[in-house]
Amino acid sequence: MYLNEGLVYRNDRDGYRLPPATATAQGVGPYVITGAGRRAILNDSQLAAVDSADEARGLRNVSWPTAASLARLGLVEYRDANGVPQPTDGDDGHSGPKYRPFLTPAGVDAARAANPQS
Repeated sequence: MYLNEGLVYRNDRDGYRLPPATATAQGVGPYVITGAGRRAILNDSQLAAVDSADEARGLRNVSWPTAASLARLGLVEYRDANGVPQPTDGDDGHSGPKYRPFLTPAGVDAARAANPQS
């Protein structure tokens, strides 16, 4: 099912994507998740956040729980004002977040999956 819907795929020994029927016939994994597959696991607020990214891949008006959940999924990372990745949003419980969430390459794939690729 996931293969036929384009949510995951398998490669052959040379690294080329196998057709779903061939991948199924060859048995279990490893499977690679696609951008569409990443989108399929997101809830509405996560989808809205991923789709809100600006040209620099920064998320706009996203709540901290949503940003944190996307960070755990590897779809966003926090960056400081110089663009240096940070392990968390930098909130110390008093001053609020110090760092902004930005899409990772996997997050960009999930965002692009919203629009048909030509």
